[in-house]
Amino acid sequence: MRTQLTSYLTKLFAGDLAAFGGPATDEAAAGHIRAEQMSLVLGYSVGIMLANACNAAVLVIALWHSPDRAFAVAWAIAVAGAAILFGLQSHASRRITKPQFVSSRAMHRLVRNALILGAAWGVVPVAFFANASTGGQLVITCLCAGMLAGGALAFATIPIAAIAFTAPLFLGIAICLGRAGDPAYLLMAVLVVVYGTVLLRGVFVNSLAFTRRIMRQLEAERTVRQDPLTHLPNRFAFNETLDAA
Repeated sequence: MRTQLTSYLTKLFAGDLAAFGGPATDEAAAGHIRAEQMSLVLGYSVGIMLANACNAAVLVIALWHSPDRAFAVAWAIAVAGAAILFGLQSHASRRITKPQFVSSRAMHRLVRNALILGAAWGVVPVAFFANASTGGQLVITCLCAGMLAGGALAFATIPIAAIAFTAPLFLGIAICLGRAGDPAYLLMAVLVVVYGTVLLRGVFVNSLAFTRRIMRQLEAERTVRQDPLTHLPNRFAFNETLDAA
């Protein structure tokens, strides 16, 4: 039972959609799918990280006259610095030839980083909303909504990464709205739940369609390189291997 649970969690955090009821894949196909997923994430990452840095600066400006200004500045420096560093690393990675296989460990690191970044933004409504002015509260609300949408976009093909990023934000918003005690905030909570449900449903639909498309592509490539009778590599595969050698 414990081994099965460990195996399930390993597949789950490796982005394997079979953990969510999606199509099952062998390790070779899963590694190729992860490579395609990682390539898309890296394509979005520079813009997303710049948005993180800009949003952190906007938050500091909105909270400049708040009692929490010093904490906001320290938080913004940490988040913006990490975002810029990750953005530079992603830009450097995109200049390298796209890999045909990505390990589950690399996907685990991606999910971990998504969780850390989501947790950093989940702190915002809990730490800053109560003491902010009305304008500051509006800015915080817009920033959190924008980060939810941005996270869903960046991890549109990797549901577990999207969940890792958005879950801390949802938790932070829930704590913030629960402490407010105003009936109007209850309506905001309902809107956040609906908004998040739609976003995550879109992520799952998109990721399943993406995975099925990559699997069809892999199957087509495999068919071209296989003898239909013996299922052994054909002349095309032999010539391809010879050229590579």
